[in-house]
Amino acid sequence: MWNGWIIAILGVWSFIAPFLGLTSAGYAWSHWIVGAISLVLGFGMIRARPAEGWITGIAGSWLFISGFIGGLLYSPGVWWNNLIVGAILAIFGVVAAVAGERRPMAGTGTHAPAS
Repeated sequence: MWNGWIIAILGVWSFIAPFLGLTSAGYAWSHWIVGAISLVLGFGMIRARPAEGWITGIAGSWLFISGFIGGLLYSPGVWWNNLIVGAILAIFGVVAAVAGERRPMAGTGTHAPAS
């Protein structure tokens, strides 16, 4: 699935952002965790696994919401990064999950069960 690649690339970006000085030291762990989850699950979603889409959607939602938590704010650039990357991860994760749940199982003519 093409959106698995996009999620994996955003996972790499989220993971390396703290190394580029785009977040505070205390907030780096959030980026590393969301980045690692998105990277691993993004590559896994290439095989259309709905559960991984839901997890990525949740991780993206956290990144988006964390931009509004006062103690985690670092600069306007970090705020925009969190909102944009978080929103894209959340949207693409949910789209991948829904598409994976509706995808027919090979050779059966039935849909894959929801995980």
